[in-house]
Amino acid sequence: MPPKTAVPTESAKELLASLARTADVTTDPQDNTGHQGVLIVVDVTAIAATPSVVPTIRFRDPITSKQVTLLAGAALTAVGVTAYLIAPDAVAGGGITAAVAMLLPKDWDLFMNHADADSITYQVSRTYMG
Repeated sequence: MPPKTAVPTESAKELLASLARTADVTTDPQDNTGHQGVLIVVDVTAIAATPSVVPTIRFRDPITSKQVTLLAGAALTAVGVTAYLIAPDAVAGGGITAAVAMLLPKDWDLFMNHADADSITYQVSRTYMG
């Protein structure tokens, strides 16, 4: 009989609570323990003036401590929900705003790059896939 494989836990989590933000935000480092991919959902609920924020999923290299961009979304400038997927067979469409077909690395984070100081209220969640 083959050995049992540990089943990863905590597949869904809020990465950033719903808050009005005016400056760049980086999530805590994320530790992928056996999942093939991740679905990131950004829910923008309010804007002031002309904000712009770019969600960027990054690999965190444990050797060099550098971040490498895996997926950079288009600038978010209006109220709405966007979804980003990194998974082996990922494709954009059907509710997925942008996708990268690859295995999710063990160490990663999400960087929300604000272009200006105009307020934008958003919440971000992640769900591990596979």
